[in-house]
Formats: sequence, C-alpha cells, structure tokens
Amino acid sequence: MNPHPIRCVCGQKIQASQLLEIRYLQHSMGQNRVYVRFECPRCGHARERLIRQQEWDRFVLSSMPYTEISRTEREQFQRLGEITKEEHWQARQLLEDVWSVEQLQACVQPDKNR
Repeated sequence: MNPHPIRCVCGQKIQASQLLEIRYLQHSMGQNRVYVRFECPRCGHARERLIRQQEWDRFVLSSMPYTEISRTEREQFQRLGEITKEEHWQARQLLEDVWSVEQLQACVQPDKNR
C-alpha cells in the first residue's frame, strides 16, 4: 500500500476537506504535478506540497464517498456480471440505426429477467 500522498511536516495526514488551494501543473516533458496548499489540523500551519498526478488521482478517488449507490443497486450490478462482447456488439449496432431519442427509447426495453 502506498503511503498517504499529502502529509504535513508534523506527520498529520491531510484530508480533502483541509485543502485550501489546488493547481494543476502540466509539463510538456516529464510527469504532471499538482500544487496543493492546505491547513494542518494538528499544528495549524498553512503548508504546500507538489505531488505527482498519479498520487493525486489516488488521493481524490480514495476520499470520495461510496454512498452514491445503495446496497441493493450494488448487488444488482454484481449479479449482472461483466458486459460480454456480444452485448457490446448489439449495443453498437443498435446505436448505428438510431437517429433520434424517440427511436432509442422505442428500441431499449429494460430487461427485468436478469
């Protein structure tokens, strides 16, 4: 497991709610970086860090709440399984023949047997 990407000098882990400023620094060569300014809840100092884009992405994803989907919806999606190649192909064929929203609504029927 990778260490927490944003820590204060005092060692405190910084959460998304403690961020004061975020800037994306894009480079034509090398890795992109993210400038983060934060206020430490332990020592109270405002500090700043430069972290790699990959670490920032992991930080953002790990700090997102998972309450957007209910337990029953999650179980339903797990029962459906992965989308097969055949299902993908059928959806592409359907979309090639559709020219309006009304046509799409007429073609798509929810499958309640799955």
